[in-house]
Amino acid sequence: MNYQVIRSSRRKTIALQIKEQKVIVRAPYQVSDAYIHSLVLGKREWIDEKLNLISTRSNDYKFVNGRNIVLLGNHRRLLVEPSQRAKSYIDLTEDSVITYLSKRYFGASEDVKQSKVRLLLEGHYKRETLNFLNGNLASKSQVIGLSYSSVKVRKYKSRWGSCNSQGELSFNSLLSMLPVWVMEYVIVHELCHLRHLNHSRAFWDLVAQHCEKTQAAKNWLKQNAKDLTW
Repeated sequence: MNYQVIRSSRRKTIALQIKEQKVIVRAPYQVSDAYIHSLVLGKREWIDEKLNLISTRSNDYKFVNGRNIVLLGNHRRLLVEPSQRAKSYIDLTEDSVITYLSKRYFGASEDVKQSKVRLLLEGHYKRETLNFLNGNLASKSQVIGLSYSSVKVRKYKSRWGSCNSQGELSFNSLLSMLPVWVMEYVIVHELCHLRHLNHSRAFWDLVAQHCEKTQAAKNWLKQNAKDLTW
């Protein structure tokens, strides 16, 4: 399970928090990582229940005309239009993302129509994310001097990326919602976990060494969180 640990010298107890689909553990400095990990695993059922509730709410998202969506950090209008071709596809303008649906979807139920729009958009975001990772991940790892064993891209509910002890990196397929410079921060963040599989001071120092906009990227993610959930 992916979670963030925030330590404080003033804190006397451990608190577990679910915030914006993220699991956060607030703990005193003297509590060991092993104890925290054991605690989180013991609360797995409660955590899954809370994350599923958040996910259910996000599933109420409606892909309708005029809806605001974010692509590469830019807010655009979603337009749903009938396609003049035999198939459905996506087109982009300066301020809009247009999903052209084949005529059979306009005769279908609203749920079917919504599902197709979601599928088209998720496919587009995944392709954009893969293109970005293919053009940046290997070069960033060479600069930092760390190598990974594998990479996968899939849709996650509560994280932009992850790294495990086997050197396997994972990235959210919706990563291309973010501006390029924030995507670069996410890449650096996960690569630095190859050396520090925690959020210690040494980890953040390494991230800051290779990403000058670390704090700005974290701020951007926090400020735009409400627009980055489907």
